[in-house]
Amino acid sequence: MKKCFFWSVFVFVMGGLCSPAVALPVGIGAFAGLNMPIVQDDAGTGSLYGARVRLAVIPFLAVEPTLTFFNQGDATTEVRGEEYELDGGKSTALGVNVIMGSVGTPVGLRFYNVIGIASHAMKQEGTEDESRLAVSIGPGLEAKLGTQLALNVETRLHMISLEGGGARKNLGLTGGLMYYVGH
Repeated sequence: MKKCFFWSVFVFVMGGLCSPAVALPVGIGAFAGLNMPIVQDDAGTGSLYGARVRLAVIPFLAVEPTLTFFNQGDATTEVRGEEYELDGGKSTALGVNVIMGSVGTPVGLRFYNVIGIASHAMKQEGTEDESRLAVSIGPGLEAKLGTQLALNVETRLHMISLEGGGARKNLGLTGGLMYYVGH
């Protein structure tokens, strides 16, 4: 059911790219940064990177399909005086974000908020591969360098649901470039 809903939203949003009535900007971008675990001993700081397409729905609201690759750093733990190296794991996320802020601003700085949902395909040495639902939330800042190019910085809390309850929580700090067409 979750996958059906996710893919329905994804196809609907991507279908908007083909509409000739799109007058608001469409952005194509890439980002990279740090992926830091919060209150987790089984992983260290790693990296994250990905690509996105930003579709402005109205001047202060955009929808953003994303593909993100998360890498957790390895961790060392001590059990009964012996140190063990733990594989931090990796995940690939396909998701959709909602961007709330001044999406149509042609030049200058703009602040915005991001809320997202994604399906994570998680892999970690010594465990079975699994697919989990995740949500993310956080602020962003975009500096438009003209009508078509922008730099952006985001801080996001990613919460990935776990079997049996609870969530894996990571803080993502990213920087990226966005190229806008349709201006």
